[in-house]
Amino acid sequence: MNVTFRPPALGSSFVPIKITGEGTLELRDDGLYATGAAVSGSGRALAVFLGTLAFGLVAAGLQTVLGLDSAWSGGIGAALAVGFVIPMLRRPAKEGAPVTQLFPWKNVKRVSWDGTSECLIVVIQGMKPKGGLYVLQPKDSPLEQELKAKL
Repeated sequence: MNVTFRPPALGSSFVPIKITGEGTLELRDDGLYATGAAVSGSGRALAVFLGTLAFGLVAAGLQTVLGLDSAWSGGIGAALAVGFVIPMLRRPAKEGAPVTQLFPWKNVKRVSWDGTSECLIVVIQGMKPKGGLYVLQPKDSPLEQELKAKL
């Protein structure tokens, strides 16, 4: 089945498995085969670092130059940092080299739908990579039903 993998920059429930972009997901007797692209070093961690740095610099600058107290300067700095980081984190991950991964059924623990990312999350444990495989799917999709039936 053709699917789109869309791992978030930071997983809220599970560490995202680093497979992204257009690919395939096959349910076979020996396990779940995922083919897509590896997440390349896209600079998402750099965005978080730069947002934190921007927060510190703006807060310190406002305290020093304008004489604002720490609550006001911290609030303004946080708003600017969030405004910088959130758009960077929402962008899709950059695609790297093609990758194919087999997830044996014994390691596929559960399937759930995440409303925030609008993705089906296939939870993998007991092997490397482990975490959540994020697949762009509508809620109660046929893929979700097939996976739940296999588990």
